[in-house]
This record gives sequence, C-alpha cells and structure tokens, in this order.
Amino acid sequence: DDTTYKGKHETKIGSNGKESIPSDCQSNHARVSAFSRTGSQLSDLAVFKYCLEGINERAAFLKEVVVSATEQALADFAAQVSIYTGCSHN
Repeated sequence: DDTTYKGKHETKIGSNGKESIPSDCQSNHARVSAFSRTGSQLSDLAVFKYCLEGINERAAFLKEVVVSATEQALADFAAQVSIYTGCSHN
C-alpha cells in the first residue's frame, strides 16, 4: 500500500487503486498511539497535526489523551501547541 496525505486525514491507496480514509475515531487512535510510543511527549508531527485539526477532532483527541498522560506531559504538550500556534497564555 502507498500512503499519501490529503487534507487533514491520512489516505491509504490499496492495490485496487481505491482510497481508504480512516474515520475520526481511527485518526484519534493513531494520534494517541503516537503519544504512547514517544513516552510522555507527542512528536512534533503529532502536535502540528493537532494544531491543524478542527475543534471536534481536538476535543476527541484530548479526551483520549488525558486518561493516560501525566500532568507534566500535558503541560509540555500545551507548551508545544502554543509554540506552533503562536499563542501564549500564561
């Protein structure tokens, strides 16, 4: 399979030439997995993708992440998001 990116979702193109776009739930699971794989921090790519998502996708992602993340990991994530978005709330 070849993986390409279209819009905000990852698209897989199978050997039959048809696209398979993951549901929001699958996308959120992939992002949470990225959080778990890197230990206590999200990769820069995962943070960047989070910044590009809409409010509903962000909310779903945060609901899943807060269950397993430490306070420090969430604080680090918030700091990274503020860097990417140029928004700083102290």
